[in-house]
Amino acid sequence: MLLKSLLVLQVLLRISIQHDASDAYAFIKDFCMKQNVSTNIVAYVCWPRDRVFHFWKNLSEDYPTLVLSKSDLIHDLKEEQHQLYFLDMKCAGSEHVLKQAHDSDLFRDPIRFILWTPTHDQLYRYYFRVDSRVYTVTKVNDKYMTRSVYRIGENTKEMLENFVGTYDPTQGFTTFSDIAMLSRSNLGGLEMNVTFVATDSETLEHLEDYRQKHIDPLTKVNWIRVGHLLNMFNITANMRWVNTWGYRDLETNKFSGMLGDLQNGTSEFGGTQCFYTPDRIDYVDYIPAWTPTFMKFIFRSDTEPRSSAGRTAYFIALISLMFLYTSYSANIVALLQSTTENIRTLEDLLNSRMTLGVHDVVYNHYYFEHAQDSIRKAIYQQKVAPKGQKAKFMSLEEGISRVRNEFFGFHSELSVAYKIVADTFRENQKCALKEIPFINMLDPHMVIRKRSAYKEFMKIGSQRILESGIQRREEDKIYMKKPVCHSKGSNFGSAGIIDCYAAFVIFGIGLGISFIIFAMELIYRNYKVKKANDREKQERFAN
Repeated sequence: MLLKSLLVLQVLLRISIQHDASDAYAFIKDFCMKQNVSTNIVAYVCWPRDRVFHFWKNLSEDYPTLVLSKSDLIHDLKEEQHQLYFLDMKCAGSEHVLKQAHDSDLFRDPIRFILWTPTHDQLYRYYFRVDSRVYTVTKVNDKYMTRSVYRIGENTKEMLENFVGTYDPTQGFTTFSDIAMLSRSNLGGLEMNVTFVATDSETLEHLEDYRQKHIDPLTKVNWIRVGHLLNMFNITANMRWVNTWGYRDLETNKFSGMLGDLQNGTSEFGGTQCFYTPDRIDYVDYIPAWTPTFMKFIFRSDTEPRSSAGRTAYFIALISLMFLYTSYSANIVALLQSTTENIRTLEDLLNSRMTLGVHDVVYNHYYFEHAQDSIRKAIYQQKVAPKGQKAKFMSLEEGISRVRNEFFGFHSELSVAYKIVADTFRENQKCALKEIPFINMLDPHMVIRKRSAYKEFMKIGSQRILESGIQRREEDKIYMKKPVCHSKGSNFGSAGIIDCYAAFVIFGIGLGISFIIFAMELIYRNYKVKKANDREKQERFAN
């Protein structure tokens, strides 16, 4: 009797396995078709050899398939976005595979897992990240219910799930909806550490009142943007403030500042955007959400005349008619003060007589001191920090004041510089402003901890904020644009010696040449007179 029962049980188990195997490969085929993604399949099963062969043969017609019966996980994933793992949770080694996947941090986007008929106890002990693509398949009344499972945070106990679809072995998927991020948008007040950069203590006092807009404008724009972003997903932020973005120590490979917080896991998200540089790529992930930010040398164009002959003529005409004029004609002054275009590149800047200064903020120190390009390095060593002299890092107000009053170039973030320019420059002075970029970088991007579970959420949320116009509104309210020149040449201004330099030089040269010619004429006249006198004397003696 016992033997008969065992035989019946074995037959039923074999029939069940056969049905499971047939349903499994049909399910996977339909599942991959619904997702419409190029897929490489790795299956962990414990079925009879004929079922395994049938399973592999049917799948490999459409998808590269590897069937394993051992509980060894493949770690070398060259194309994670194409990888799909299938685990039959009835197999003895399935939990070992799950543990290896958990320890290897494979429960994350874009790697996909299909767990075939698991139990609750088999799943509860593992952390399926909020961005994971882990699908459970359970059989209910000859149909298979497909759900995606996840936890909001690593320390949360509750296992959440989204319904994906219903699979009927005879009809395929009768319902299917696999938009994970949209269905997981409420993170339930999850606490997240967010680090911001403030280079000035006054920044914290004016984050939302649009005052002192020239102080840390990037942080102020992002403060409002990040607030909307976190509210969108119901995230509670714990704010951290540091005074630098962070730079890598070459000996320890550790970053300071905000990037250091992301590297060591203190914070999940960087609230202030930072530049995209090669040495940061391996330590943080960048999110394609940027703010147009430019750092350049600002200077007033040289007023040295560019047409010496024409200006000399005007200058002489001015001297000739000075008794008829009580002051310089506005047209002549405009001519004398018209600007040149002889400084267009960094090399021109290096070879010019212009003195240079740099805004005293942490990133300028780093990028100038670590310049590798020969021209940029020469600018730093010869013009910004000459050997034996104090480096010319200075406050924003001092630098812009010197641009206004001297032949001086000042390197700064344009938005903060133009706020001071708009407040202090006369209208005609704004018209002469020119720019030359020194730091060639992409616009600053948002950063998040490497392989963060929340990267996709921040990417989607940032795109929504961009499309809604919120980002543009904040940039327009905080970022200062270059002042518009409305009255070029219409204001009276004094003409200095430097404005008339070439005219004086040419006039002096002409005067000198005229004296030389006059002297030569005198000598020649004396020679002719003397020769005529000598001839007259000879004629007298002859008579």
